[in-house]
Amino acid sequence: MRANAGWVATLVTVAAAAAGGCSTRAGAPMLARQQCVNPDARLSALLHQLDAARSAGCDAAGRVCDAVPLDIERQAVICPTHTPTILAAAVLAYEQHQPARAEQWLDTVLSLTPADADAAALRARLALEAGNLPLAMKVLERGVEQSPAHGGLQEVLGAAYYLSGRLSAAQMALVRAERFGAPHWRVAYGMGLVAEAEGQASEARRLFQEALAGRPGWPEAEARLKALGPAQAR
Repeated sequence: MRANAGWVATLVTVAAAAAGGCSTRAGAPMLARQQCVNPDARLSALLHQLDAARSAGCDAAGRVCDAVPLDIERQAVICPTHTPTILAAAVLAYEQHQPARAEQWLDTVLSLTPADADAAALRARLALEAGNLPLAMKVLERGVEQSPAHGGLQEVLGAAYYLSGRLSAAQMALVRAERFGAPHWRVAYGMGLVAEAEGQASEARRLFQEALAGRPGWPEAEARLKALGPAQAR
């Protein structure tokens, strides 16, 4: 169902202040022998550098936008149990359209800290994008059991229920997601998809318009409104 893709692709906002990982690249053993010193400060400095480069425009910032993710990967190898660095590496790999690498980082985080809700949410999202609904549900059920008040997990759970045809369960998960901090515009979009699937065109149209009010110009919501067509005159 084409309507699914946009929602799954925007469901989880993982804080960039997380992350790290393990590497199989040449040179990893040498890096691993280096001493891990003050990893929190090192990660904070790297993320600040990346944020500043992106704010300035990566073209203007030269190679910083490419170099910093590699530095974070190196730091993850040097500090292989520092889960914030591992999660940061996962997020950056996901942003760079490297899902297999992101999954590797996330699996490492979850092996170290199984209750990490941000890692679980992104791992489930990757599973949904790969069409692996059973794996997504397994990750989500475990994650929600450990962190029921995590908005990102509840949001992805709503998507998983929607994709499996459990529309009432999807609605309830989305209500919880917004209660626990998920952005209204994303929740409205998810609710709109559910309403559309239930044949409630006018309600779906209203919800997609709410999504656009929160994120003007969002192509996914605009596409759903266009597919629904204009409201019928009474």
